[in-house]
Amino acid sequence: MNLRRCLILFPLVLLGATLEQAAPPTTTGNVTIQLPAGWLVQTGTGRTVLTARTPQPDKDAGGQFQAMLTITQDAGNNINPDVLKAQLAKEPNYKSVEDPNPVVVNGMQGVRFAGVITRGTLQLYSRQYMFVVNKQIYVITFTSLSSLWQVYQQKVEASIATFTVKK
Repeated sequence: MNLRRCLILFPLVLLGATLEQAAPPTTTGNVTIQLPAGWLVQTGTGRTVLTARTPQPDKDAGGQFQAMLTITQDAGNNINPDVLKAQLAKEPNYKSVEDPNPVVVNGMQGVRFAGVITRGTLQLYSRQYMFVVNKQIYVITFTSLSSLWQVYQQKVEASIATFTVKK
């Protein structure tokens, strides 16, 4: 089996394993994404394309938080990982845990990065993806309690793998 075929089949195997109980794809405007079944979806207004929340809040020693995935869009045609990293370093309650790295999803080139945000006693994990399509920057952000990121990781990554923007 050649490398190209492996790279095409691997995401399909991953999707089959983690989105078995997925809701039908959600399309709003020119964006489509398949989310886990049971997640509560609201279409957005303005820059927010959509917000999806888990069915109920999670709790840990730091408090309670309802995990969410948001997609926003804004005008732009460039993502500079170095500038992004410098901006994140200035945020007082943000600690980078994954530097901006290139990522490709459904032919769209972008960057992926993550950090931990401290809000009082809450430690929130935030994973973000940024893509430029049609002179628009799309930002997908998933936020959960840090202690529960690994519980959501496969579902979130499988959902991101279904993200498309109509060109």
